This record gives sequence, C-alpha cells and structure tokens, in this order.
Amino acid sequence: MLLRPLSLLLGAAAALVGSASAISLPLASRDDCGRYTIISTRGTGEIQGPSIAFETMIRSTLANVTGGKEYDTVYPADVDQDSASGTQDIINKINSTLAACPDHRFAILGYSQGAGAVTAALPSLTGAAMEAVRVVVLVGNPRHNKGLKSNYDTNGGNSTAQGFGLQSYLPAIPADWDASGRVFDICAFGDGVCDITSGIGIGPAHFLYTTAAWVQDHSAQQMTAAFSAPPPSTSGSGSGSGSGSGSSAPDGAAVRAPPRVLALAAGLLSAAALLAAL
Repeated sequence: MLLRPLSLLLGAAAALVGSASAISLPLASRDDCGRYTIISTRGTGEIQGPSIAFETMIRSTLANVTGGKEYDTVYPADVDQDSASGTQDIINKINSTLAACPDHRFAILGYSQGAGAVTAALPSLTGAAMEAVRVVVLVGNPRHNKGLKSNYDTNGGNSTAQGFGLQSYLPAIPADWDASGRVFDICAFGDGVCDITSGIGIGPAHFLYTTAAWVQDHSAQQMTAAFSAPPPSTSGSGSGSGSGSGSSAPDGAAVRAPPRVLALAAGLLSAAALLAAL
C-alpha cells in the first residue's frame, strides 16, 4: 500500500535534484555584453547626455576599438552641486554590468561637477570593480588636490600639480587609485574650479578641455590601448566552450542546485523516510 506513494516521493525528489543540475542563472553572452563601456559624466548646466568635454575622445575610441558603447551618467548636474545621485549611478552601472558580464571593462570620464561625482565614486570601486575600470579622466575637477601622481595640466605637464580645487576639502582621489597610473586628473592653468591658486572660479580656462589637443589625444590613446588589450581571465565569464549560454557547466565543474530546490527535495525525502518507517 505504501510502496507506490513512497516511490513517487523518492522519484519526485530525484527529479528535482536532477533537473536542478541543468539550472543556472545565465551570464550574458560576450556578444550581449560588448567589450567595454565609456561612462561620461557631464558638468553643471549640461543637458542629460554626453559631456561636450569628451565627445572627441569618445568618438575616436569607439572608432578605433569595436565592441564599445557610451553610457551617460544620470543625475541633475544642477547649480546646487549635489552630485550624489550621479556618484551612485556610476557605482550601480559598473556593479550591475559586472554581475552579468565579468570580463567587461570601463573608462570613467568626468567634467567639472561630473569630475567631482566620479572622484566620490572611486572609494566604492574596489576589487573586481577597480580592476575593470581601466581609465579615469577628470577635467576641471573641483576636488583636484595637490601633489598627486594623477595631476596633469592640459599639455601633460605639471603646472597645476600643486594646485587645489574649490572642493578640495572633500575626499580626493584615493591613494590606491592615484598609484594605479590609470587616473588622469587634468586641470588647465588658470582654471579656478580645479586650481584656485592660478584662477578664480569659472573662467575661460574652465572651457579649454574640449579643444585641448593633448587632453583629447592622450585620453583617446589611453582608452584605445586599454580596450584593445585582451581581457583578464575571469572564471565563469561566459567565454569559451560550454559557458557562453550559461545553460551548462564547464567540464569537471560542480553544478549546485538552487537552495529552494534543495530544500524542497529534502522535504520530499523526509516524507519518504516517514512513510518507510510506517
């Protein structure tokens, strides 16, 4: 009498565990992921979209290295200088992309208030997120601080290396980012936003970055080199045989059933054990 219910319960438990071996949360395929994203964070008063300070370098990079896209940081860029939502948008964009596309790489660009938003995001970008961000370009950064390795003027020199910006009292570029060689905090001589020792407030120098040849050429070269290099090897990245669709595990890799499936199977097995004891 009990044999049939018992066999049904055991069969159901086995089926659940067996089917779970074919279940995985798929990573996006390499084609869906693309190779890289350039995050552009505009300055005060610019409309939502790409900043005028970066259009040339972005266009050059996208033309030189396939598989890229631009993302424009979403935040108000109002005169009140509250860029916290922009900072969080940058962090969210990078982390959410890496969750689906672990091999993806980024450049983060920030102009004026946008540079401040990027600077504020850097302490939260650690580990895999920091490794994924290959280039950071800041221009007219109000958080520019003196004596950093990352400091450059618009000719690649050091005329503003000892300057400090209007918001230099706020946290600056973290030491590990500054030492990485991937951050370029560019301040034009006479730009009072990023160097109050050579200029006062927003003046003509604050608008030089768009047409400054070294700024555009050097930044494009840095991004082109970074995105042309092979991506770092990432386990389970969706590349290689058997892992692109996420529907099966690589040879020899263990596949774990989702916790809810295992719990249900355990419950069925417990019920089967009770029936067997009757």
